[in-house]
Amino acid sequence: RVLAVAQEQGYLPPHEVRLKRKDGNYYDALLSLSRVTVKGQPCWQAIVQDITERKRMEEEIKGRSRRLETLYMVSRVVAETLDVEARGALVLEATLTGLGLDAGVIRYVDQTTGKAVLLAERGLPEELSQEMRASPDMDAGKGLPGIVAQSGEPLVVEDLPHETRAGYRATTMSGLQSYVAIPL
Repeated sequence: RVLAVAQEQGYLPPHEVRLKRKDGNYYDALLSLSRVTVKGQPCWQAIVQDITERKRMEEEIKGRSRRLETLYMVSRVVAETLDVEARGALVLEATLTGLGLDAGVIRYVDQTTGKAVLLAERGLPEELSQEMRASPDMDAGKGLPGIVAQSGEPLVVEDLPHETRAGYRATTMSGLQSYVAIPL
């Protein structure tokens, strides 16, 4: 297709393509073609610029932008209501939507009891959702939410089925693959 355009126009302005290296790996590139004559023979001069790193950085910027938009949405939602439960549900919804996530939970640490209390949950498998609603409070050192509440540090688990600190039996059976917890 690219060659057809070049032959029709006599040149090809910089055009994004996916090319294959000699080692078999693919990469993103800008390809420009122009007709030239070498020793009386018509040829194509190709200029190829590897843009793999640029595209990676563009994706990183998009991700950061999406996270900033989510923070903005969450801050607007927080300002809209004083009802803590409604606020929790709205913040969770805005966060999941903004980050393109399927499921989430918000807990807060009750300062009088020291328990990590379930405030909102959405998109969880039914078994896990029922188990959480049946026992909405956790000791602030139990399970992943308790660990985060106690340490005050974010936690990312990329292989949830093999995580041993999960806390809920259903978590490892729920089909969820990863977990992120951020203390507020």
